[in-house]
Amino acid sequence: MTSKVLGVCGGSYWSADVGRTLEGTHFTQLLSNKIGYEYCSLARPGLSNFAIRLQIAEMIKRKVDFVIFGNSTEGRIEVPLVPDKNRFDRKKGIHNISYDGYPVLGKDIVKTDNVTTVSETLKTLTAGNKNDRGTHRISNQQRISVKSYLIDLFDKEERIQKDIYYLCSGVQALEDARIPYLFIPNDDWVFEDSYYELRSTNLRFVKDWEMRPITYATEHLPMHVIYHTTPENQVVLFNKIYEYILGNNLLTFN
Repeated sequence: MTSKVLGVCGGSYWSADVGRTLEGTHFTQLLSNKIGYEYCSLARPGLSNFAIRLQIAEMIKRKVDFVIFGNSTEGRIEVPLVPDKNRFDRKKGIHNISYDGYPVLGKDIVKTDNVTTVSETLKTLTAGNKNDRGTHRISNQQRISVKSYLIDLFDKEERIQKDIYYLCSGVQALEDARIPYLFIPNDDWVFEDSYYELRSTNLRFVKDWEMRPITYATEHLPMHVIYHTTPENQVVLFNKIYEYILGNNLLTFN
């Protein structure tokens, strides 16, 4: 009998550590163990909501049995690794996006040698540190171009609107595929669309702050803590989310 699979999508708050002291402590890993599902995570720090939409598409393609995910902040974009030569390939989906430099499970699914694109925060892309994560693969000229984009072209509200549409699309794709899911955004603006207003009774949209990973963000953590909270708070998150899923019978699609 084939085991059921839990799929995880999102940015840093959703990223489980691999190969270090915090391995196995993320709340989604605790959830996977509790419900007896295999664990499949594409979460990675720094990703945009566009990239999270690609993650969701990959989970649908893999026909996982439950997807849990959240959003990222709006200040993130995509940059081609080699302009004019190695362009984004729509057929490859998330396999375009670099996971290079991050200790996350997704790097075992998305192979570094096939990627076309860096998805990162504007802060990281403009920092100028060529040893920082996957951004060492973009050129200095690209960094200058990103800085110009940030100063002259970036519009926060426009980006938020686009991100809302990416996320709405991801939710609807899961609905169409009839894959059970739980969507736990860190930001209120995610729900500022008629799409959610028309579905206000949908229990798969979580608005409770006590189930938002960002609520448990802790300052002055060591740099290697990629999910921004203490392991103890990951247990708190797991307990609240597990009880919510179980209490509302969300593991099945109905």
